[in-house]
Amino acid sequence: MKEVVSIGLVGCGEWGKHILRDLCTLGCEVAVVCRSAVSWKRAVDGGANSIVKHLSDLPPVQGVVVATPTSTHFDVTQELLDRKVPIFVEKPITNSTEQAKALLKAAPELIFVMDKWRYHPGVEALRDIVRSEELGPVQGLHTVRVGWGNPHADVDTVWIL
Repeated sequence: MKEVVSIGLVGCGEWGKHILRDLCTLGCEVAVVCRSAVSWKRAVDGGANSIVKHLSDLPPVQGVVVATPTSTHFDVTQELLDRKVPIFVEKPITNSTEQAKALLKAAPELIFVMDKWRYHPGVEALRDIVRSEELGPVQGLHTVRVGWGNPHADVDTVWIL
């Protein structure tokens, strides 16, 4: 019999709803923390096993995904550290280098930054071209993501994928 993995999902907004979908597809039992009525509906529609309004009400889980606005990542992640479970934080980990360093110093073995683009077929194709040097040694690379806008309106700094 396959063990069901219990995961906490903090936030069920534009990205969180996709994370919830993927976790449910993998057969996880997902407990969602969401505050707004819109997010609550997304969690219900997405198949969450339980929904709570406050992080402190999150039941025991084997891992947590943080999918809240970037400006809240530090506080949410810091509050989750006492649970001693893996914490996957949507990128960027914080909007402050100092906060990021503090989190990673506190629990380097528990905190992970999610980066779905790493496995995108286009990114993998670029990786293969670079490794093969079929176009020669790479001096630099510039890509443009079009039509999406800035999904991190609460971040005013530039960060690199």
